[in-house]
Amino acid sequence: MRSLWSWYLLKAFILAAVLFCWVHALIISEDMLRSAGSVSFRYGTGGISGAAVERMLEEENAPFAAWLQVNGRSIKGQEFSRNATVQILEIAGDTDLVLPAEELIYGFLPVRGSMDTCAIDAATAYALWGGMDVTGETLIYDDREYIISGVFSRPQNTMLVQSRLKTDTVFPYLELSVSDMNTARRQSDEFRARYSLPEPDILTDHLEAAAMLRQLALLPALLATVLLFWRILRMIFGKPVSSLGRAGFITAMAAGILMASWAIGFSPVIPAAAIPGRWSDFSFWSGFVEDMAERIRLSRAFAWPAPDLLRLQMRHSLLFYSGGSLFGFVIGILWKRGKGLRDGIFDTEKNL
Repeated sequence: MRSLWSWYLLKAFILAAVLFCWVHALIISEDMLRSAGSVSFRYGTGGISGAAVERMLEEENAPFAAWLQVNGRSIKGQEFSRNATVQILEIAGDTDLVLPAEELIYGFLPVRGSMDTCAIDAATAYALWGGMDVTGETLIYDDREYIISGVFSRPQNTMLVQSRLKTDTVFPYLELSVSDMNTARRQSDEFRARYSLPEPDILTDHLEAAAMLRQLALLPALLATVLLFWRILRMIFGKPVSSLGRAGFITAMAAGILMASWAIGFSPVIPAAAIPGRWSDFSFWSGFVEDMAERIRLSRAFAWPAPDLLRLQMRHSLLFYSGGSLFGFVIGILWKRGKGLRDGIFDTEKNL
């Protein structure tokens, strides 16, 4: 009897773990989708000149942000004269493209052209003032006073300001807002050609990546729905023996999968770079694999700034929780398959 209760407790634990992982994967995927409407340009060496950014600010209608990160800078809170060492994110353009709005705790991020305001992270605010809601306070950086307009949760030890553009300033990072995943690459190419920008070392479509990871988070729900529909059809059809019965079962199952996909919003996303111009072009696939390998190599060698590390952390968390829920789902299926084995174990224990 004790062994039977142990099996039930283990089963309840696995179910709770699967639900926990699945809910967390859905929450993270929602946050990623809300802040994913941009394409990132990353330059390992060189970047975009201050003169080009000034022209963008004057002419460009689409939201964008050219920015850079400066590490190891000292700032001081005016009230208590406490010092802190932070990384500075200097942004020319729309700050919400660099830092997701979900990270904001108090106030607002410095708007375009607001040179005397800043935002800092909660840990730095606590170190300088002993509290987190420090909007309206004054801090000193580079012998200039800044009014704190907002406080965010992550990345830690970070200060965000609007850049005081200089002609010799070089911005190694750029975000461009896009509205459609299918035209994101074309929009980024047109933007780059319009301002004669160098080709980036790494170009990332966050909308495409977030959509793919969202489908991964929805996969456990799709599998559970398909399994439920399978059991219902087995109850209706039994075990089809005739060709007509098998055809009806397969047709009903296919319709059920399509209905389940529509109900939960599951729509497989294929990266645009993975779609050949002609499916008979077999050389495309070898080139695609080589391109992916080169992108992975560059990504591993690239010195990612703090906001990118935050995005990568969210992706890794989503992969972890989605993988955990899928693993638990598979364990649940194997559990049902192994019912006879468990019964045999119980019988053996009783005989002993």
